[in-house]
Amino acid sequence: PSTQTHHSGGKPDDDQMSSKSAASQQDAINTSLESSSSAVMEETVEEPTMHAMVGRTEGDIVSEAATMDITDGNRNSKHSSGAVSPNLSQHSQGSHHSNRTHVLTHPIPLPQQGNDIRGDRIHQDISVLQSSSNFQQGGSVSKPRPDELDIKPFVNERPLPIPTPSREAMLTQKLEVALGTVCPLLREIMIDFAPFLSKTLIGSHGQDLLIEGKAINTFKSSTSVVELVMLLCSQEWQNSLQKHAGLAFIELINEGRLLSHAMKDHIVRVANEAEFILNRMRADDVLKHSEFESSCNSNLNDRHEEEKMCDHLISAARRRDAVLASRLVDKLGSILNHPHGAWSSLGSPGSVSSESSCESSESKPTQFWKLDVWEDDARRRKRFVRNSLGSCHPEATLKAALEHGAPEDAIQAAQAEFHSTLAQVKGQTQELIDDADLLVEDRELDIDLQGPVNMSTPAILISPGIAAPGTVSITSSELYFEVNEEDPDFKAFDPSVIRYCDHLHGKWYFSEIRAIFSRRYLLQNTAIELFLASRTSIMFAFPDQNSVKKVIKALPRVGVGIKYGIPQTRRASMMSPRQLYRSSNMTQKWQRREISNFEYLMFLNTIAGRTYNDLNQYPVFPWVITNYDSNELDLSSPNNFRDLSKPIGALNQSRREYFENRYSAWEHDQIPPFHYGTHYSTSAFTLNWLIRLEPFTSMFLALQSGKFDHPNRLFSSMKSSWSNCQRDTSDVKELIPEFYYLPEMFVNSNGYRLGQLDDGTKVDDVELPPWANSPEEFVRINRQALESEFVSCQMHQWIDLIFGYKQKGPEAVRATNVFYYLTYEGAVDMDNNSDPVMKEAVENQIKSFGQTPSQLLLEPHPPRSSAMHLSPMMFNSSPEDVCMVMKFLSNSPICHLTANTFPQLPLPSVLSVSAAHQFAVNRWNPGYTGTLFCLFSWLCRRKRNRHCKITNKNIILFFKEKENQR
Repeated sequence: PSTQTHHSGGKPDDDQMSSKSAASQQDAINTSLESSSSAVMEETVEEPTMHAMVGRTEGDIVSEAATMDITDGNRNSKHSSGAVSPNLSQHSQGSHHSNRTHVLTHPIPLPQQGNDIRGDRIHQDISVLQSSSNFQQGGSVSKPRPDELDIKPFVNERPLPIPTPSREAMLTQKLEVALGTVCPLLREIMIDFAPFLSKTLIGSHGQDLLIEGKAINTFKSSTSVVELVMLLCSQEWQNSLQKHAGLAFIELINEGRLLSHAMKDHIVRVANEAEFILNRMRADDVLKHSEFESSCNSNLNDRHEEEKMCDHLISAARRRDAVLASRLVDKLGSILNHPHGAWSSLGSPGSVSSESSCESSESKPTQFWKLDVWEDDARRRKRFVRNSLGSCHPEATLKAALEHGAPEDAIQAAQAEFHSTLAQVKGQTQELIDDADLLVEDRELDIDLQGPVNMSTPAILISPGIAAPGTVSITSSELYFEVNEEDPDFKAFDPSVIRYCDHLHGKWYFSEIRAIFSRRYLLQNTAIELFLASRTSIMFAFPDQNSVKKVIKALPRVGVGIKYGIPQTRRASMMSPRQLYRSSNMTQKWQRREISNFEYLMFLNTIAGRTYNDLNQYPVFPWVITNYDSNELDLSSPNNFRDLSKPIGALNQSRREYFENRYSAWEHDQIPPFHYGTHYSTSAFTLNWLIRLEPFTSMFLALQSGKFDHPNRLFSSMKSSWSNCQRDTSDVKELIPEFYYLPEMFVNSNGYRLGQLDDGTKVDDVELPPWANSPEEFVRINRQALESEFVSCQMHQWIDLIFGYKQKGPEAVRATNVFYYLTYEGAVDMDNNSDPVMKEAVENQIKSFGQTPSQLLLEPHPPRSSAMHLSPMMFNSSPEDVCMVMKFLSNSPICHLTANTFPQLPLPSVLSVSAAHQFAVNRWNPGYTGTLFCLFSWLCRRKRNRHCKITNKNIILFFKEKENQR
């Protein structure tokens, strides 16, 4: 580019300046206006002509004026429309012109209006300043001199406040004013981007201009604007900028783009994270709000439930008090109507105890009795109490007579009895207080809670003949049960059965509870049985096993009592029957003969889940006597005892073969094979045994649709019952505990009309075997047979069949002891059965066809210690056999003699023990008829037992009889 150099002594061209003055002034004004929004300042280095500077001094050169070229702003903007790369200096000649001096041209800042402060940014439009070559419109037009230019548009009319002392100071001041605010930014850029710029700012010899030289120190330590300008305007820096500025700028732009993209991604990521955090906080807020609402609703529901429970307990207390009052009235009426009472000879109107009209010819009223739930230490229910609700059930008699085709006179007698009973019922008093009145008055006065309700859960009260749904509530010291009388299942029960249930509105203190057992209900482990200090028991069934555990934890820690040698812990109450058996010491006591057979069997029934409260799980006892025909029963003969190693259905060989053939021929896909379609213990069998006792009579009538069953199917004779168990393929029932302690079950003390058999025999009291003159004697002999040595030495085999390893599995198949699969525990899962019809059918099957006790042993039961050993031929009939043990006095030569003389034995022998402790085994001679043999036989027939003492009195009686026979 062409430059214009001005020397201090040169004469300007007046003609050229005058011709171009007006145009240059107008162009400067236009340039200033057009570049108000964006202008680029370019500094050009003027190269003065060195031909006239040879003899000049250095001071003359410094005093030269700088040349300022003003070009058109449009051309400048067009030139810089692409990438902005300002040229801070331009060189007109090459680097070999070393004698030339470069002068930096810079726009003169315009003074501001008002007070000017040095160092402030000039708030004025920046004019575009370029080299003078841009003004050349051709080779013929010369450039105007600087002193001829009109600079009035760029100069403020107001005089400068501080006069410039010299030209150098003015330039320094102008540089500081113009670049004072830019220099710190430039220094910061140079320092921060030093690693990047060091690769770009390379000198002519390849050296690093920024880091290796002193430039970096200048940028870091120096604060002078002049030094910074002189550094940037040096030859090395200018050359480097000209060579590498474009590429560096492009790289910088690319780096900026990458940084911008990275920053954008970072911003987007941070924004997404912030949005995620906000959404999570929003979700947490919503969750907390919902939790708060649910907590409020839960608290509200708990309050409602608590209020409802309080109302429920209050109403239960009222009902309980009413029931207690009615019982007191019944007791008072019983005392007054007692034969020795005040009303014994007077018919008290409104008396609680009803008068029987079963025998219209009798003027004296009949007292009705019922079996009480009180138990003794051996769990025997032997106490009877007067039954104020008792009757002879004339409606059942009439209905049975009509359906079974009784004679006309029997039907008329039943009708007359029924109508007379109705007349008596009309005169009886009703309840003392109505149920609706129990909820209205004095609610706040009847609260008898000892503390807050710890828990409340739905439950079913299991009582003989009834399963009442209701609610169990437990406080800190009491247990409550309130029946739900609005439940359809409760309404379906017979009112005559409900009135015998004493615990529909029950309350029990914790101090009354003596033992807690886990129980099954409908083959599910969801029930418990509580034994109380009053020697009674109550049973509840719950929805699931978790409820059972919660109830046991809320009740006192009593375990299963102190009778069976098990610690009194809550864990003991949750033990399974098998665990209870293993933890108890009752088997060892039974083996050592510390307890009787009856007590041990009752223990096994108790821990196996058999209970008096559930007729479907009533305790089961074996048949032990087989002779119901003889006039006398010889308990020393094994022929009169049952073989307890076989189930009741396999005692008869022909019937056993029938059951085994049915098992082997079974081909059903879903039902597994079985020997017996019926069970040995069902609610129907239990009620049939106890039909003559209340409340079982009412339960039996409720089961039979309000009528007595056909007389041929009723329990009427011990002989016929045993015979049916031997020949009928649908009768395999065992006995119940009452056969061994309750003679009243054989007597029709309430005068029920049970009908007549096919042969015309009236069904009344139970026909006993000939060897029993009374029910008491029958019970005594039956119990004596249960405790005999023949039963003791084989009782463990019957236990294996009912409670042990022969109950199910391959051993049960070999023993002909397999029952229908729905009688076993674990055969069906009631919780996962979603079909209500199928579930109801299974429940009815379980309720009607019996339940097998829980299996207590997986191995054979140990036998009882006994001097008698089982023989294969022991229970077969053998005539004229002798099996005896004789004891002598201690001073006799022979103090003990034992004989085993069965004809089937190959070597019958006699064992003798002398007083000197000498043992001898003697062969028995069946053909010998000497005096000693006759004496032994006579003693055995006389004593009817195995232990006979040879005394002088017995010997004298023996010889007298022999002499009389002669």
